[in-house]
Amino acid sequence: MFVAVLLGLMVLIPLGRVSWWVWKDAAKRNMSPRWAIAVGLMFIICFPLYLLVRKPVKCPECGRNMEASLSLCQDCEELIPAEECEGRPGRILG
Repeated sequence: MFVAVLLGLMVLIPLGRVSWWVWKDAAKRNMSPRWAIAVGLMFIICFPLYLLVRKPVKCPECGRNMEASLSLCQDCEELIPAEECEGRPGRILG
């Protein structure tokens, strides 16, 4: 009994974390959060499918495609004066 519960937790916890990541990633990309539910129910089929069809992240300032790890695209980032960048999240180098 204990082994079955332990094995169940070893499967459910990572599956829940991946579903949570899909939920947050889908929200960032303006996609339906139903992807997270689908990944949780049918991981083997839906997770690779989600990775194939997910939309690119758009810059909130200009609307161009950008990397998901950035808060603004490179062009919009360069337009911000250096004084306003102090302590701004996502800005690594001054």
